[in-house]
Amino acid sequence: MRTRVLAGCAAGASGLSHVFDYEAAEGGSPLHDAVGFGATAAAAALLAAGAEAGAADATGITPLHLAAGRGMLGAARACLAAGAEVEAADASGATPLHVAAWKGEAAAVRLLLVAGAEAGAATPRGITPLHLAAKHGHLEACRALVDGGAPLAALTDRGATPLHFASMHGRRRVAQLLLSSGSWVDAGDRGGASALHHAAAAGHAGAALACLQAGAAVGAIDGAGATPLHHAALAGSADVVRVLLAAGASASQGPGGATPREIALARGHAEVASILERAGGGGGGTSLAARVLLAIGAGVVACACVGWASLRSV
Repeated sequence: MRTRVLAGCAAGASGLSHVFDYEAAEGGSPLHDAVGFGATAAAAALLAAGAEAGAADATGITPLHLAAGRGMLGAARACLAAGAEVEAADASGATPLHVAAWKGEAAAVRLLLVAGAEAGAATPRGITPLHLAAKHGHLEACRALVDGGAPLAALTDRGATPLHFASMHGRRRVAQLLLSSGSWVDAGDRGGASALHHAAAAGHAGAALACLQAGAAVGAIDGAGATPLHHAALAGSADVVRVLLAAGASASQGPGGATPREIALARGHAEVASILERAGGGGGGTSLAARVLLAIGAGVVACACVGWASLRSV
């Protein structure tokens, strides 16, 4: 059965989700099949016989997309030498560089950049190769992109930077790389949430610590008036709560007058509530403000960073 690697992008709430399953492709060429099967010699023979290097299948995927995603440097070089377009975009706007970054193929990333690929190429949803490499924790691919001039402040349609992606997915080492390379640690997304808000909301203590070590404002307020501590309390992350308190976070009131401890109690996070009480969180029970927040859905706090849950699924 003819098969291929899908590098198509399924648009989610905020962007991109590549699928690399090998299955039958409409409109795919023998060259697609050769590259998809990892047959570099066959691909070279097809190109030498005149196969069209830039041929796209029904979803806009070219052999170069496939070679980049599989780290097949020989096939990628052969396609480029035969005239393949390095900036070819599939139906969702993803270039071969997006694919290489998503798969963590650092050598392919470097090859494409040398061949002239735009390091900051963005899909219609604003997703750049660096967003994808950061989200998946591909440190060396991120390093190659940063060295190649990828914009650290690139924004998705929801205002998220690569640092936001690294933080919300707990990619501590990637976050450290981005921060040491010049990413603004307190940049807010469309909902005013910083990377520290995102790390706290997702329960990633390592990423939170990386942000704090880079000077993140521990008491930063998002669009709903919530601090990272409120997000950590809502998520029930004792580790993040401890990190934030050690960094000087205040356990005082926040959105609607609710304290982080009251939010933790309302969510049933007893350990977190106990930690906050010992830190001076105050209040012997759940305030009306906290109960109202939970009654209308904790999204008042957790989704203050617009679409943060959606971004995590990119």
